[in-house]
Amino acid sequence: MMFPIHNNPNRNQISLQTNTHIKDKKPPNFDGTSNWQDFLVQFEMVAAVNKWDDNAKAFELATSLRGVAQGVVTEIEPLRRFDYNYLVSSLTSRFEPVNQENMYKVQMNSFYRKQDQTLPEMAQEIKRITRLAYPTVPIDIRNQLRKDCFNRKPLTIVYDSGSNMSHLLWIRNGPITQNKGYVRSQRLKSLMMS
Repeated sequence: MMFPIHNNPNRNQISLQTNTHIKDKKPPNFDGTSNWQDFLVQFEMVAAVNKWDDNAKAFELATSLRGVAQGVVTEIEPLRRFDYNYLVSSLTSRFEPVNQENMYKVQMNSFYRKQDQTLPEMAQEIKRITRLAYPTVPIDIRNQLRKDCFNRKPLTIVYDSGSNMSHLLWIRNGPITQNKGYVRSQRLKSLMMS
């Protein structure tokens, strides 16, 4: 099994078959309070490294659940509990129902920077909401949607002690990417502080 590693032309893939020194990795736990898709991606990476078949993945997934997530397995008929795809489908429908896409689209359109939220935290939150709002959209379009969402938000509140007033600082010329927007806002913030 091969996995891409960065875009380095000399070392762009790593073979798990040659890495026999890798110990079996333990899957993370999921209790229903964290993001389901984030957990599932990490779980499937651990499953790939451990070379689990679907039965092993179903067992490991079921035993890594805690709290309300554990209750989902209890609701499944016993013969289907070892059907990995059915188990993932059941958990997805419980923790990330399809009809929530519209809710995330509304969140995206009304997104604002929370008090004490750093710019990296804001950028990560926008990435998460965009992924949930548009799960089937190609990545380049999702990146554009993220950029648009990031660019239309007030990036910081500047307090002017001389006039005892707070001012919203906007970036008018939108960056090409969300990361460049973050870099520009950091530069602007440092200028405002000096």
